[in-house]
Formats: sequence, C-alpha cells, structure tokens
Amino acid sequence: MGFGLPASVGVKMGKPEATVWCVDGDGSFQMTLHELATIVQEKLAVKIAIINNGFLGLPRQWQDLLYGKRFVETPLYGPDFVKLADSYGIPERKYAVRKR
Repeated sequence: MGFGLPASVGVKMGKPEATVWCVDGDGSFQMTLHELATIVQEKLAVKIAIINNGFLGLPRQWQDLLYGKRFVETPLYGPDFVKLADSYGIPERKYAVRKR
C-alpha cells in the first residue's frame, strides 16, 4: 500500500513521453497523496484513478478471507479527492460507478 502514486511519478520522470496511469485504492492513495505536490512542481502529466471504496483494501481482504470476517480498523474516512486535486490546481473529473 502506498506504492502506486510515487511509482507513477518515477515512471513519468524516467519516460516523459509515456502516458502514465496510477490506479490506486483510496487507502493507498492517502498514504502518499503529498506526492501531488511533486506532480505539480515537476509539471508531470500523471493520470490518476482512485478506487474509493472506503476501506483499507488489502487488510480488509485478509480479514475477510483468512481471519473469519473479524473486521477491525479497516473502514476508512477520506477527503473529497476532487476538491483535493482542485486545491493543487490539478484538473479533475469525477466518475461514479453504481453498485448493481
């Protein structure tokens, strides 16, 4: 957790001509969201998709599959990611996928 955004920054710096996507969960993204400042400072065109499910995904999965569904400390409160991007001057789009 917390690898996606800094890794995307590194890839974009190493291959500036490449289209770089960071697909990250909300928990992982929050661990490194300060890298948005680096993206703006270095003028990096990194595209970011956040899967905002409101949980620390990997620990939640372990609790579900391995620990008898004893869910502890995995629900997660996060910021409004669209407003966060806007606060850095990063253009944003918000898409919602409805559960069926």
